[in-house]
Amino acid sequence: MSVSLTEVTKENWIQCIRLKLAPEQESLVAPNVDSIAESKFELHYVPRAIYNNENVVGFLMYCPEIETEEKDLYWLFRFMVDVNYQKQGIGRAALELALAEISKNNCHKINLIYSPKNSVAARLYASFGFKQVGIAEDGDIIVQKRVNKMSPA
Repeated sequence: MSVSLTEVTKENWIQCIRLKLAPEQESLVAPNVDSIAESKFELHYVPRAIYNNENVVGFLMYCPEIETEEKDLYWLFRFMVDVNYQKQGIGRAALELALAEISKNNCHKINLIYSPKNSVAARLYASFGFKQVGIAEDGDIIVQKRVNKMSPA
């Protein structure tokens, strides 16, 4: 297994939108096509294709906080792994890579948001040290991890 994150490009965006979740997971994450479209208008959104070796197996998207004074806060607000690649450690590896990538920015806090129905996400995020800090207007759970600013590579 060799997991990596890459830019969503003209060459891989179709693969990203063809990724599938299990039927019971579909209501838990926005469709990738919607997220990619959003990123073309919200230029601070950073979409990433998750690769395992040469295959696109997942998608995530993050952004810096721009609506408040918390300039050291980032949001990882989309995260999914295709149903055929779940339970193989890919999600854990991709989350680790995403946190490292985000931490290279002027970032001291990373927030995630997930549905309270998503117990798998809750366990994964807790295992990385995320703590609940709030509830979104739609009832989703907001968790946060404090990170140290990493020096540029």
